[in-house]
Amino acid sequence: MKSVAFDSFFKLLIDMKNPLSSKHILYRILLTVFSLSVLPFSFKVVAQGKKGEWLEKNKPTWVWTQRASDGQKLFLRKSFDIPANAKSARVYATCDNKLQLWINGKEVGTSPDWAQPIEKDVTALLKPGKNVIAAQAENAGGTAAFVLKLEVKLADGKTVTVLSDDKWKAAAKESKAWFTEKFDDQGWDLRLVTMGELGVGPWGVPAYKASKGSAKPKGALPAESLTLLPGFKAELLYTVPKEEEGSWVVLAKDDKGRFYACDQKDKGLYRITVTESAGGPKTTVEKVPVDLSGAMGLKWAFGGLYVHVSGKGLFKLTDSNGDDKLDKVDHQPSAQGGGEHGNHAIEVTEDGKALYVIAGNHTNLMENYTSRVQSWDEDLLLPRQWDARGHARGRKAPGGWVTRYDPEKRTYEVYTIGFRNEYDIAMNRHGDLFTYDADMEWDMGMPWYRPTRINQVVSGADYGWRSGSGKWPNYYEDSLPPVVEIGPGSPTGFVAGTGAKFPEKYQDALFGLDWTFGTIYAVHLKAEGAGYTGSKEVFVAGAPLPVTDAVIGDDGAMYFTIGGRGAQSALYRVTYSGDEPTLASQSTPDAHTSLAQTLRRNLEGYHGKKVGYAVDEAWPHLGSKDRFIRNAARVAVESQDVAQWRGKVLSVKDPQTKITGAVALARSGEAADKSPLL
Repeated sequence: MKSVAFDSFFKLLIDMKNPLSSKHILYRILLTVFSLSVLPFSFKVVAQGKKGEWLEKNKPTWVWTQRASDGQKLFLRKSFDIPANAKSARVYATCDNKLQLWINGKEVGTSPDWAQPIEKDVTALLKPGKNVIAAQAENAGGTAAFVLKLEVKLADGKTVTVLSDDKWKAAAKESKAWFTEKFDDQGWDLRLVTMGELGVGPWGVPAYKASKGSAKPKGALPAESLTLLPGFKAELLYTVPKEEEGSWVVLAKDDKGRFYACDQKDKGLYRITVTESAGGPKTTVEKVPVDLSGAMGLKWAFGGLYVHVSGKGLFKLTDSNGDDKLDKVDHQPSAQGGGEHGNHAIEVTEDGKALYVIAGNHTNLMENYTSRVQSWDEDLLLPRQWDARGHARGRKAPGGWVTRYDPEKRTYEVYTIGFRNEYDIAMNRHGDLFTYDADMEWDMGMPWYRPTRINQVVSGADYGWRSGSGKWPNYYEDSLPPVVEIGPGSPTGFVAGTGAKFPEKYQDALFGLDWTFGTIYAVHLKAEGAGYTGSKEVFVAGAPLPVTDAVIGDDGAMYFTIGGRGAQSALYRVTYSGDEPTLASQSTPDAHTSLAQTLRRNLEGYHGKKVGYAVDEAWPHLGSKDRFIRNAARVAVESQDVAQWRGKVLSVKDPQTKITGAVALARSGEAADKSPLL
């Protein structure tokens, strides 16, 4: 019955000639329901019983080169002998991200992504004597790996098994007829490395569930198993005893260079001291004597440790008696968001006078606040399609937000909105703020899917998260584009490289941690007018490596934790010992960029404030070609009484100024403004 439903469903897809037809809309709705209900069920059927069990014994190994790069292709071969005709044979293979597979020059199949493996009966493709498996594997970005198992049963009951491992022949360039059994691969010497056996790492076991009682990896991944850039070295400093200290999800540094980490659940808050000795680094862990746990944000500021606890709010911890122990708890006014989309990171503002406090899209704003963002109405022209599985159903704007908190006045100002679930924020050394926002993985394949991405966090901005199908595209005039799109994943920690004893390129980078794919990305920024563009590079990767947070230590090293959701937790350190200089970066924006960013900041000074001359100052910039300047100018205008500028919108001649002004009036005006605007 399932195959009939599958065939009928995709016939509907093939029949659709007009993308705007009602049939196409119906398809989109059906695909959401179908892909999120029927397909997972089908995978469970494959997982149970004998079809999935054959993979449990004698598992293959995920393999790739030492360093993965975006768009990288590998050409892989394995020769093997069969003493007689095969009675039966089946192959299982997949790749992060794309795979094409041959046996003896005949194509077995293709896979568009690791979660859609090739699993086929290949008895007819084999012959007695020498046989060859060939695979073209391609990485779309981030961590990469290939895995394969071939099991051949002979008439006499014996079995021949071929597994992927680091002994396969590999090349970086394609050769003529390379996938046939007659090709000579003696010159293929590209080295492969192992990434863990099938069933571990960020990939799990695609399309089937490991049988009950199967072994799981124990302890933290050894530092030697991590993939690093040339010149960098990793050390495993501490493996967290799970039963006593839990699973750490957040990390911070105090004014003495020590670290603080917190369990995601109820095991408490810990202080970590790393010292050097002749025998290597020594890590001392002490429990902080307060009844607080479940923190998703930590920051040392203004003489104490600020702790943002899931479902409970913001606290400040201080030493009450001078014994160098944090024992006094001061509960600050704050939001009460719980869970993994709740209360998140804390960062000191660029002027050093306040704190940025953030939360994900399941967190209501605190009761009393002012706002630089002037409107966050839904404004959806088409009926919203809520998530088919009910995720965030009923949750509306502002979504994930960034606020500015004044610890002395204990007041909040909404600074930026429109994120899905920005777990952490970081500031580069020029005083610009950034975040690594989450995607909604169940939206993949939908027109409204937004990948995980790096956003510059600017005053008054709305990055357009709306639940279900309501997400704003990047081109919306009252939103802003990302710095760089990363792709599918689960963003956690985010840190700037400022202060690192790394080459200048990495001191100026931002580092985004992806929990799902066990990857730390280096995001290289390029100032462009009043904003930034960027590119990503895999900095650290491992499997399994559920990275949660990172900081730059006083020694210039990067320290990062793994853990979360009860996973094995640990503390690692990354240092650089290569040939490039590590002197403090002196790079500065060019004159044009510096002027553009200064103008943006000046315009942001009018956000959320009634200033008599603000309209005159901002109006000329509504027509700017720079979207970040245009956005700053529009919010400055929206912050003033509409009566001051309504007439200017309707009389202005410049097309871009008219568009930007019309958007401002649509957001801030009254019902009577609708007709003249249209």
